[in-house]
Amino acid sequence: LASQLSLNDQFDTARLLYEEALRAKPDHVETNNSYGYRLLELGEQVERAVSMIETAYASSPQEPHIIDSLGWARYKQGRLEDSTDPQTGRPTPGALSLLRRAKTMAIEADPTGFTTAPIVDHLGDALWASGDRDGAVLEWTEAAVLATRASKGVRGLPLPLSVEIELQDLIQAASEKVRAASEDREPKIAPQLETASPR
Repeated sequence: LASQLSLNDQFDTARLLYEEALRAKPDHVETNNSYGYRLLELGEQVERAVSMIETAYASSPQEPHIIDSLGWARYKQGRLEDSTDPQTGRPTPGALSLLRRAKTMAIEADPTGFTTAPIVDHLGDALWASGDRDGAVLEWTEAAVLATRASKGVRGLPLPLSVEIELQDLIQAASEKVRAASEDREPKIAPQLETASPR
C-alpha cells in the first residue's frame, strides 16, 4: 500500500506506513528497497536511503529491481565505476556494472518490458555521465521501445492510472534524451547528488 501511495504522489501518507513497517520489521526487503528508492529520488535522508537499499540488496542480490535500486544509488552518489573498499579490500560494484547486471536479469525475467524499461533508462543516464554517449543513446532508444510495448500491454488491465502515466513519462523522457543527443544538445539526465564523490 505504501508503494502505491508513493506512486500516486501521496508520499507523506506513504512515509508513515513505511516507517511503521520498518519498526515492525527493520530488515524487510521490499520496504527497505521501495522506501530507500523514494527517499533517494527526493534527495531526502540520503545516507539512510542508501543504507536501506544496501540492506535490501544484501538479502536479495539476485532481484533485478533491487540491483537497479543499488545501481541508481551509486549513480546518484557519482560512483559510476567499480572500486575497492580501502578498509576491507573487497570490490564494490559501481553504477555501470550493477545497472548492466540488472538489465540482463530483468530482460530474462520480464519479456513485457514493464519493469525492464526504467532499468534500461537508468543505464542510459549512467553511460552518458561516464562519457559513453553512443552507448547511452542505444539504451534510451531501447528504454522507449520497451516502455511503448509495456504501455500497450497494460491497457485494459486493472492497474492504477499511475502505472500508465509512469510509462508515458518514461517514453517521453527517453525519446527526448535521444533527440537531444542527436541534435548535439545536452540531454536532461537525472541529477547526481551535490555531495556525490568524484568519478
